[in-house]
Amino acid sequence: MFSPAELSIVFVESIKSFIKNNHIIYSAALAYYGIFASIPMLILAALLLVGYFTSSMGAIDGLKRIISIVLPQQQDIILKEVYTLSSLKGSWGVVGVIACVWSITPLMSTLRVVFANIFKEDKRRSFFIGMAIDVVIVFLFLLILISLVVGEIVYSHLLAVIFNRIPFVYQIIGLSTNLLISIVALIAFFYVLIPVRTGFWNIFAGVLVTSLSWSVVKPTFAYFVVANPHFGFAFGSLKAILVIILWVYMSFFILLIGVEFTANMHRKGIVSLKYLIETHRSGKIHNDMLYKYARSYRADTVIFQSGDTAVEMYYILSGAVQITENGHTISELREGHIFGETGMLLHSNRTKTAAAVSDNTILLPINSEDFDTLSKNDPQMVLLLLKEIARKLARSQVILFYF
Repeated sequence: MFSPAELSIVFVESIKSFIKNNHIIYSAALAYYGIFASIPMLILAALLLVGYFTSSMGAIDGLKRIISIVLPQQQDIILKEVYTLSSLKGSWGVVGVIACVWSITPLMSTLRVVFANIFKEDKRRSFFIGMAIDVVIVFLFLLILISLVVGEIVYSHLLAVIFNRIPFVYQIIGLSTNLLISIVALIAFFYVLIPVRTGFWNIFAGVLVTSLSWSVVKPTFAYFVVANPHFGFAFGSLKAILVIILWVYMSFFILLIGVEFTANMHRKGIVSLKYLIETHRSGKIHNDMLYKYARSYRADTVIFQSGDTAVEMYYILSGAVQITENGHTISELREGHIFGETGMLLHSNRTKTAAAVSDNTILLPINSEDFDTLSKNDPQMVLLLLKEIARKLARSQVILFYF
């Protein structure tokens, strides 16, 4: 599991990543596509629900309860249009369904790109393969939405039968269920779109950040709209559309913070390594995390020997390390220095031996996978490490010159 210190570091890194990846612009793009995709998605859901699960009004009521979790105060406007369009059954043939699916795919395509950018997964696909994936994702989302609506209809019926006579309990369960529904939907949403395999708890942590943020922002936004009746007055009859666009924009804003949190939880080891190096260079060491990521050596302890397989390089947090070759001392490195990088980068055997010089020598190991992840996510940190390697090479050339 992860410690509170790691969680706080991951959260701060997620905010930094959000700003660095320019997700404010991505949120605006997703809001634009989301507005155009919402009604076709709901129409398809309503058609499938009416055709296979429930009545027309039952489907609309179920959708209304689900959509109210995401769109406070505006669900009636959207669902009125959905009900009117979905009730025209004669006009919804194969061409109409294909048109709805096609109008949703830009949103799915943009979401795929954003998720891939956050997780640093650059998988190039042809146009047709990308479109096929987007269509599959559309139907997966429809399945998730229909499952939520059917579950909400069944749950509401049971809740009304069992707790209807106890209003206080009924309200508490209703509020907690809204949070639970959003968590379940977001977990499914993340599993569909995250381009890498990651642990459930990483996804759950990001989903929890998103859901709790929504739970705070949603009533705040609703109160702001109610308390400011003249908000958007200049837009006249389009005021409702303005409010919907703003809320969808804020929703995607919150969602992308949650996705960034999941991504940084996925690579929390790298985030923690980066944090330890940065804090060490600023004169601080986070002792609470050293036990998990750093290694401590006593004086004269061999770290690696000539001929060993090189799998890691080391950053010295404290103490000193002596590098020897054939029994002769080549150099003595102190905190802030790096060693063992040549063998790790070339995937070769060690040509020298490294041993701790003083007690409480603390090293931060960095393997090739960590280094690759750092190069994708934080080129500046890799540049810092490469500069240190260059300084080390320059020092070794000076020593060889004198010999």
